[in-house]
This record gives sequence, structure tokens and C-alpha cells, in this order.
Amino acid sequence: DEVTLSGTADGTNRNGVTFDAAITTPLLIKASCVPNSGWLPTSGVLEVTPTGSAKRTVNYGNGNCDRTVTVTVGERTFEVVAR
Repeated sequence: DEVTLSGTADGTNRNGVTFDAAITTPLLIKASCVPNSGWLPTSGVLEVTPTGSAKRTVNYGNGNCDRTVTVTVGERTFEVVAR
């Protein structure tokens, strides 16, 4: 079983900073990955833009259950393994 998520959101964080968020490529969550990855998406792209700050792009990968996420903030890119 799999589920995909798409859409947009806006809000205010706990410090009072507003943000816009958009799923630019649908997020895919695979039930077969839940024991290893929890409910972490295995693919898809989420963009979050806080007011007055650089856009954050979160790329959840290519569909593997590896918990690897690539995060880009402005010009800098980081690869992390989510816990």
C-alpha cells in the first residue's frame, strides 16, 4: 500500500515567523517502508519559505526506504539520514 500527498500550506512558527509551504512533487509514503522509516516519505519534494529567509527545499529521494533526505537552504545543500 502507498499514499501520496500534495498541496500547499501557510502558517506561523512558534517564534512568530510566517511561512508558505508547497509540495512541488507529490510525497510518497510506502507502507512497506514504515517499519524501517516510520512515516517518512520515500520520494517527493517539499518547499518551505519563511518570511524574510531563504527557501528550504526538502527532497525525500527516489523511492528507496533509506531515510536519506537532501535539504537545500539557499545555495547550500545537505544530505542527512532522518531518524
